[in-house]
This record gives sequence, structure tokens and C-alpha cells, in this order.
Amino acid sequence: MKEVLDTRGAVTVKMSAAGDGWQSPNEIDEVEMKFVGRDASGNVVQEQAEFAWFVLSQGHLPRGVEIAVQKEFKKGSAGVVKIEAGEWCNHRGGEESLGPLEYEVQVQKWHQRADVYSDGGVLVTCTTETDKYAKANDGAMCTFEIEGRHLDGTVFEPKAEKTISIGENSMGEALEQALTNVTDGQEAEIKMDERYGPEGCAAIYWVHVKDVRSTYSLSLEEQITGATRRKELGNTKLKAGDLQGASKAYNAGFKLVEHAHGETDQEKLQLAAVKLSIHLNLSLVLQKLGDEAACVQECNKALEIDASNVKAIYRCGAAKLKLGELNDAEKMFLRLQEIDPTLKEASVGLAQVKKKQKLMDKQDKALFAKMMSGVGKGKDEYSKPTPAPQVQVETSAETDKADAPVDV
Repeated sequence: MKEVLDTRGAVTVKMSAAGDGWQSPNEIDEVEMKFVGRDASGNVVQEQAEFAWFVLSQGHLPRGVEIAVQKEFKKGSAGVVKIEAGEWCNHRGGEESLGPLEYEVQVQKWHQRADVYSDGGVLVTCTTETDKYAKANDGAMCTFEIEGRHLDGTVFEPKAEKTISIGENSMGEALEQALTNVTDGQEAEIKMDERYGPEGCAAIYWVHVKDVRSTYSLSLEEQITGATRRKELGNTKLKAGDLQGASKAYNAGFKLVEHAHGETDQEKLQLAAVKLSIHLNLSLVLQKLGDEAACVQECNKALEIDASNVKAIYRCGAAKLKLGELNDAEKMFLRLQEIDPTLKEASVGLAQVKKKQKLMDKQDKALFAKMMSGVGKGKDEYSKPTPAPQVQVETSAETDKADAPVDV
């Protein structure tokens, strides 16, 4: 008998048929199996004489049998599971069972399942097998057949073939996220409850993924188009106040073009334009989130593309000011003033730098005076540094306008 991992010897198994492959089912997978369970006296306590489908995590079997199947059983395998008296004899959510128990188990196959949001709201069950490995990750082009039905069988999405770019939410975020769990060539059933289904209704989709093209196989035009659409999605979320959603969309857009290279001058200009707009919009989101250091990083990336971009220079200066890096902030506002002396942002920023510097100088003098007054009095009660004063970064009407999402 072999001890089953993580059971401290309470569950053992002896395989009579090894089965095929190396994979074992997960606890949420749907397993086709049959079994008979007996107590210490040999009395049958549970039996499934014919092959039937069970989800391991739904409590149909004792916990000891569940974990043994997950750890040791393969497709076409069979064996005897022995469980010592204790918690492993119990069913999930059921009454305590007396042990020891012995189960003869035979596993035929299983369907891989995925709980997309880990809340039971979107469940994906892959119903066929494939010898392919590709799955549609974010940015990939996915071609698939689809049919959607309500729980009463009414068809609301007639069977059709579609091609989408994962991450653009052209068919809804929940469905696209579900598709990322289906391998190229597989068929699957996608169940959604009212929280995620179309128009607040529960639904069941049948899908057959027919082709997956990774982001690395996309043409430059497809990469730029995909990045632009994700930027637009980010703009929509930003206007709605969803800063985290906007950040996610912008980052997904940049990921599509991060390593792209244009061949012609026009392609290089298009690529630079979409990268610049994403960096600028990300800097704005990060500024609103209060992540000044990350805002500076995005501004610097934007300035590598366009060294005279006023939005990047201003946001970088404002972030440096909040970080207390006054010399760098002053340089940015002076640079902004050189580009356009009429910009109020430059004069306002320089005034704020001067104001904050005066406050810091005043505080330093006061601290020094306190330290000197304590000389010779024993323990230095003024050794702890005092935080620098905070100065609110003011914005003018022109600044607010400049901070709107950039649609290049």
C-alpha cells in the first residue's frame, strides 16, 4: 500500500491498474468513475456500479477517496483506497462517518473544469480532448464556434463562428476570461449565473475553439489595432472612475506593442504614437492613485519618445514635487517654461517649489535650534527627524484639461 500525500498515513492506496498518462484530476474536475465502499465488517456503505460523472469537491465521496483520486489515479486506472478512522472518512458538509473504510475505485476519464472568478459564477467544463497546447491568453486572436442558451433552452446566441482579440471585451469580459481556459481544438460548456450572464440572466454557452494565435504571431497592424482598442477601453474606465480597470487595460495594451518594431517610417510613427498615448494615460492614472514614483517612470518613458511632451513634463514635475525632490521638480517646470512661456502650469509649479523649499528651510532651522538648545542636557530628544511639510499641488484649468485621456 502507498501512503497518499498530505494525509499523514491515514489514507493509503494500492493500484491494480496504472492507467494512462501522468495527469490526475483536480478537485473541481468532473470525473467519470465507479466505486464500491465497505466498512470494517465488509458491509457495503456506498456503491456506484456503473460509470457516472462526479465532481470531486461536491461531497459525493469521503474526503480520503477524493484526495486519493486527485493524487494517485490516472485515466483508465483502478485501485483500492483504505482510510483509517477519522476525518478522512467524512463527506464534505456531511455527518461524521465511522472508520475504517475501504473503497474499490475505477476512474475512466475526466473533464477539466475551471472556476473563472473562484466564486462559482462562471464555470468552464472542457468536454473533449486535444493534442494541442495553446490557450488564448490576453491579446491572442481566438477563432471559435459558439452557441448560447438560457437555462430553459431558449437560444439567444445562434450558432456561429467568431474571431476576437482576447481582452477587448467585445463579447463581454466573463466570456472572454472563460475562453482562456479552453485549449485550441477543445469543445467546452460555459455556465454563467445571473451575476455574469447576458443582461443579468443565467446562461449556458457551447464553444469549440478552432484556432488560437498568440500575440507573438500577430502582424504589426494587428498589434497596433489591439493596443489602440485596449487604450480606448482604458479611457472609458478612467472616465467612469475605475482607475484599477483603466490601469489594467492600459498595461494590456502596452504589452501588445512592447516588443514590436516597425519597418517603414509610417509604421514606426504609428507604433510610437500608440506607445506615447498609453504611457501618458498610465501616468495620469498613477498620479490619481497617488503612486508618484510609478507616475515618474511612465513620464520618463513618454519623454523617451517625445522629449518635449508638455503633459509628461508637467506630471513628472508635479510627482517630483510631491515626492519632495525639489531640484528635479524645478528642472521640470523650468523645462516646461522653456517650451511654452505662456503655460500657467510652469509658473504655478515653480511657485510651489519655492514655497515648499521655504517651509523646509524654516523647519530645518527650527530643528537645528532645538537640537542646539538641548546640547549638554543628556539624551538628544530631538534626534528623530521631522517629516517634511506637505504642500498641495495646485492645478489650473489648463492643467485639468491637459490631464484628460489622450486619444492619439
